[in-house]
Amino acid sequence: FSCFLEEVFARSFDGERFRMADRHLRPFALGDVHRAWAVQAQSYNRLCVLAPRMHLKSTILNHAFVFWNLFKGAGDVDALVFSFKDELAWEHLAITKRLIKLNPYTRLWRDRRATSDYLINFEVAFGDGLTWLGRADGSGILSARRGRHPKLVVCDDILSDYAHVLETTQLQRIDNIFRQVVMSLPDMHAPLIVV
Repeated sequence: FSCFLEEVFARSFDGERFRMADRHLRPFALGDVHRAWAVQAQSYNRLCVLAPRMHLKSTILNHAFVFWNLFKGAGDVDALVFSFKDELAWEHLAITKRLIKLNPYTRLWRDRRATSDYLINFEVAFGDGLTWLGRADGSGILSARRGRHPKLVVCDDILSDYAHVLETTQLQRIDNIFRQVVMSLPDMHAPLIVV
């Protein structure tokens, strides 16, 4: 995953500049903490990361991680992204889809849902004759249902409702859904990441 971040994912940001901690605009760059998260995400099936805002948690452990899993293949890949509300999950997927489409390494991928801004459904190809399907979709945590068994699950901001403070009963309901539904979705050897 670290190599993917440095060599492939970074190409999605070619020509862009970002304000860094020193207040200067610079090209996309990863820090040591991002490389450490990448090693952990690749090494452990279950990972939870808590860090302050603006530390690229979603960028690395949601957008890049989903992209990496579609990129590396190993048969068809099905990913599921949960956030507090549907719209936030779709926003994360739209960012991931945009980064995939901007990346020069994915120029041979065929978007099977080109009319959708956020549904990710690619026929992944690199010109060697091998292809596989790479899919990702998402929903709000309160909409989670059993039955589906994706190859990876990312929970990003499942406790964040920016408009309202969550009540204790809402937090308990989310906790129950996470423990009883979300944790049962991926195989025990498949990744489940909480950001």
